[in-house]
Amino acid sequence: MTVHKELPTLDDLMELAAPHPLAITVYLPSAPTVTGRAETRTALHSAITAAIGRFRETGQLTVAQESGLRAQQDELEADPEVWGALSSSLAVFLTPESHTEWVLPNRLVSQWQASDWFDLGQLVRAFATQQYAYVLTLSVNRWALWEATPSRRAQKLAVSGAEAIGDAAAATNRDSLRDSRPDRQLSGDEGRTRLLETYASRVTELVDATLLKADPSARVPLFVLAAEPLLSRVRPADERRTVVRVSGTPDETGADQVDRTVRDRLPDLNARQISDQLARIADDTARGLVVTELADIARAAVQGAVDALVYEFTVDVLGTFDETTGAITPDENGYDLISRVVVEVARRGGEIIPVRDAEVTSPVWNGVAVAHLRFAV
Repeated sequence: MTVHKELPTLDDLMELAAPHPLAITVYLPSAPTVTGRAETRTALHSAITAAIGRFRETGQLTVAQESGLRAQQDELEADPEVWGALSSSLAVFLTPESHTEWVLPNRLVSQWQASDWFDLGQLVRAFATQQYAYVLTLSVNRWALWEATPSRRAQKLAVSGAEAIGDAAAATNRDSLRDSRPDRQLSGDEGRTRLLETYASRVTELVDATLLKADPSARVPLFVLAAEPLLSRVRPADERRTVVRVSGTPDETGADQVDRTVRDRLPDLNARQISDQLARIADDTARGLVVTELADIARAAVQGAVDALVYEFTVDVLGTFDETTGAITPDENGYDLISRVVVEVARRGGEIIPVRDAEVTSPVWNGVAVAHLRFAV
């Protein structure tokens, strides 16, 4: 038994992608609360019981094998390491000999499968989807830079030089924004605006310097939580970095609220970026580098021809997949074909981009899968 609290690696996916006789896959949304744990535990029991029933109906199950599955189920349902570590979702992979779980930060949908292969579609979503973000909380009275990661809630980052500009007054060399010394006063709204611009500029310079070291390629988005006029005055120097502005008053904002700000908005941000990427992919249609039929995508995947694969991770297309030729055969008693093709693409260095149908807006999108090829096949 292994409980993973970090995101799966490609090696993890490859290990799970191998055949596993009597493999049960369960995905469930969850919550780290008393009610959330109880609901997830009940749903998990029902899903595993239904999967065992499916094996029994097809005549695949011996008495010993069913006993093995039941034993793994009992062990899992009693495991405090699982139930004490819940996050937004739980992924379970169970056989008569073992069970492995992933506690995941992104919200997945309820799903189960009983097959000789695990269904990796939603687990790949966690592997492939952006779950990192930086957050700048900024007010007149204080500011902080936070980092949210897939395996833990947001935490404050140390920022060199921050102690010298802890608030707007310190950043502008004043005891307060209503300084009593005439030689240090600026009058009216114009004066206050100039002070806040200076404050925002100095904070942004320190944030830029910190992120340049932590993320020089500027791939991780920066969320800015502030009220106007500060909100619009944070302008990072690196224009490659995506900036998401969230209006609010962050004076009393703690780690939980910061983390929720990120998790609630990352799906929409990811969806916009994927739609933009699909638009770029569509530009290569005339060159024969865009494939939309799953059978064609599968054949291209085994040839290492797929550069990027956008796919609906909640859709099940059942059948069998030949890893040598890429041929797929529809079979309602088979396993999830899309997840098998996805792993093949990832194994050969292709980019995998799991989406929900409603998240994507693109003329080339067909609701199941679209591939961009490295070369025509």
